[in-house]
Amino acid sequence: MTPPHATNQPHTRTDPQRWQRPDVACAFDHFSQPDPGSQRQYAQQHGIPRSTLGSWLRREDPADKDPQLTAFLRSRSGEAFLRRIVLAAFLTFHQQGACGIRLVGQFLQQAQLDHFVASSYGALHTLATRLQTDLGLFADEERPRLAQQMTPRSITLCADENFHGPHPCLVAIEPVSNFLLTECYRQRRDGDTWTKAIQESLSGLPVEVLLLCSDRAKGLLRCAREGLEVTHSPDLFHGQRDLLKPLLLPLQRPIQQAKKLTVPDCGAG
Repeated sequence: MTPPHATNQPHTRTDPQRWQRPDVACAFDHFSQPDPGSQRQYAQQHGIPRSTLGSWLRREDPADKDPQLTAFLRSRSGEAFLRRIVLAAFLTFHQQGACGIRLVGQFLQQAQLDHFVASSYGALHTLATRLQTDLGLFADEERPRLAQQMTPRSITLCADENFHGPHPCLVAIEPVSNFLLTECYRQRRDGDTWTKAIQESLSGLPVEVLLLCSDRAKGLLRCAREGLEVTHSPDLFHGQRDLLKPLLLPLQRPIQQAKKLTVPDCGAG
């Protein structure tokens, strides 16, 4: 049996089976030049299997697309442009807006970019999860740096609980800047838990809370009075609801009676 021999490769990879899009774009740019040299030499210099490089370069262009546009989108500049487009779509539609992942994929398909970037739900879900994690890490890194440059200010907080998991999510937002000061899961939502969550969010920030606005949940009322020791104000929706209570019931009765008179009884006869 012939003993194995180590091969000298200038570039080593921790996972050679998972090549990234920039690797493909660099190869495409190189062999788009007038005198690119041999594929074998390029593959050896960059540690790419010869068959893998060949499959990249033999990839057929979409028949219904402009060849010049296709060449650009497969270049390094085009790959960076596509990356910005996809990330901007996620940040604008999915993170800041109320758009689901499937609509992001539909946007890529209608823009006819699905020939160049993955637009399936599975691929986009993986990217969305990674992007959300990276955004959280970025916020943890940037908040202390920006806090040092921030001028002291007094703010109002609008707080509420969200229920989309095993534990309530405590959310407090500054309404002028739309900045989410507090966003965390807790097992409880009493006054002490709310106070601790908000105080942890205020740590390191030159900010003083003067007013807490909420739906008058008991925990938030106690947080305002005993925890933060600030003024509490009910939100507009619940104030309007309480104000209209004496009127809603008398108005609802004739509406229900009218429905009984106009809707036939399907169970009769």
